Amino acid sequence: DCQDATGDGTDGCPVATEHVRIYVDGAVVGSQAIDTAYGSGDFAITVELPRGTHELDIRWEDDGEVVATETRTVTAGKGGGSPDRDRDGDGISDHLDNCPKHHNPDQADMDGDGRGDACDPDIDGDGYSNKKEEAHGTDPRDPDSYPGSG
Repeated sequence: DCQDATGDGTDGCPVATEHVRIYVDGAVVGSQAIDTAYGSGDFAITVELPRGTHELDIRWEDDGEVVATETRTVTAGKGGGSPDRDRDGDGISDHLDNCPKHHNPDQADMDGDGRGDACDPDIDGDGYSNKKEEAHGTDPRDPDSYPGSG
């Protein structure tokens, strides 16, 4: 229901657009206008990465203003396989997967170190391994809970 406004949207209404821009190591490598009229904001931008580790930034912009960001550290060419290879079957290509040998479709990374929780030996980033915390009865998912903390 657009009331008095008409536009180019699939429903005949004006299109509410944002832009998604992809940066690799600080340089723009792709962008796409997306229709956000119904909140979906889906996009697909193919990015070619040279072998190595890179900082991938995704920025959503509305009228030139950044409204959301996401940053990931990705490794391209890891294992020398195809860029579409997905050894753990989680739907994330190995070169973008933060745990390429462990099934983790949500790519959770509690401590933000670039290593997914499914394969991170210190999930909460408190400096104590998960195994050591478990052995001492502390919570490996709570950075305030560690051996000797209380």
